[in-house]
Amino acid sequence: MPDEVAAYESQPRSMDAEESSLTKWQLDPNDALENLTYSLKGYVKDTRSGEWMRPETSQPRVNDAGVADVMSEVQHYINKVTPLSKLEPEKINEMLLYFSLYLTDRLDAKQEDFGILDENFPTIVNDTVTAVEIYLRRAEKGKTLDMLSRITSVFSRESPEGEEKKKGFFSIFGNAKGGK
Repeated sequence: MPDEVAAYESQPRSMDAEESSLTKWQLDPNDALENLTYSLKGYVKDTRSGEWMRPETSQPRVNDAGVADVMSEVQHYINKVTPLSKLEPEKINEMLLYFSLYLTDRLDAKQEDFGILDENFPTIVNDTVTAVEIYLRRAEKGKTLDMLSRITSVFSRESPEGEEKKKGFFSIFGNAKGGK
């Protein structure tokens, strides 16, 4: 059992900002998208300040038009819905193969337009496909959905001393009988 879930299962709690924050963190794609965008632009993240900066010797791997083009395709994979999916490993591998072939062909066709130097080409493809893979693997066999369901069930268990049972995160979708 993942450490995140074990920490929450140690005692009953009511749903609060803590669960909401964890749920938001699990589903929010903005960090992954930001990391890839800045990486394509040639920036690195300062480990002390957390700020993005471009080293003096670094140049963008891709120009702004190229970044926009790559990111528009990446957003089909890195989004709030992907971690809630239930994908088999074979399907993830198939998706990654098609994405990497598409990306390689697209960048090759637009290499000059996107200002891509030959020595940067493999790094751009590798970094982009890796970012997509990491996000798709979160959906492998419903891992993220499973973890969020367990966390929600811990928060929605009946609290001690007769406190009213709190609604879980997934209650917003209603129950199987059609009610809320």
